[in-house]
Amino acid sequence: MEPRDLEHLAEEIRQLRISVDELSQLLRTVFNIKSATGPTPAKRKKKPKRKQQATKKIEEDESRDSLPLPGKHF
Repeated sequence: MEPRDLEHLAEEIRQLRISVDELSQLLRTVFNIKSATGPTPAKRKKKPKRKQQATKKIEEDESRDSLPLPGKHF
């Protein structure tokens, strides 16, 4: 390749990089992305701990026991 061709390619690469930077900025603006790394991943929902699960189970059992059964009125 001729030096002139290399200079031309280098200039095209510079222009492409500028275009990519402009597009990235536009996308960040449109999608309200605060960092260049992209949107943050969704936070994982923590699993309830055993004690919380046991408490919830007891509360469900108590509420089920306190409700009158349908069709049985004493």
